[in-house]
Amino acid sequence: MDVTNADRAFIEAALAEAAGWTEQAVTYRIYLFTTAGDPALGTAPTPQFTDEAATADVQPLSLRVIEASGGRYQMGDIEVLIRRAAVAQQDRIQWQGAEYQPLEIWPLYLAGAALGYRLRCKRL
Repeated sequence: MDVTNADRAFIEAALAEAAGWTEQAVTYRIYLFTTAGDPALGTAPTPQFTDEAATADVQPLSLRVIEASGGRYQMGDIEVLIRRAAVAQQDRIQWQGAEYQPLEIWPLYLAGAALGYRLRCKRL
């Protein structure tokens, strides 16, 4: 049995409705470009972002994941399930006053299209 467009729309609507109970407010920062900076003035290159309000299921990384990462992750890093059309490693997520960078990205597919993404993120 194949998943139809109507099935997918129903699932997306159900996830959006449940978001109020299962997801938290985050700011998704989409990377645009990096300014050149000016060594003569002592200004470093600065990444530029545009911010979007979003919701996501945010959980701390488990101790098992942190230990298996070989130092890539530390306590305080997070795993995020977010419903977006696209995600990139240059983007950032702000949550509870801290900023995180996605290091690992897994699309969550339904009927051949990404329904959302699972991200493992490092606190900056």
